[in-house]
Amino acid sequence: PRNQNPFILYRRNESARRREFGLSNNDLKLVSKEIGEMWQNESPNVKTFFQILASEADRRHRLRFPDYKFNP
Repeated sequence: PRNQNPFILYRRNESARRREFGLSNNDLKLVSKEIGEMWQNESPNVKTFFQILASEADRRHRLRFPDYKFNP
C-alpha cells in the first residue's frame, strides 16, 4: 500500500466526519469535488496539521514496509 499524503488524510477525516453526522452522500464524484474545494480553502494551520500527520504516517509506513518502492 502507498503512504498517504496530506490531502488523502484530510479526505479520509472529512469523509468519516460526514458519516458520523449522517451527511454521507453516495455520489463519490460530488463528495470528492466538495472535499477538494474545502481543502483548497482551508487555512494554512489546518494544512500544516495534515502535513505533520502525513509525515508521521510516512514514518510509520517506512517502518512497516521498509522495502516499499512506488511503482506506477
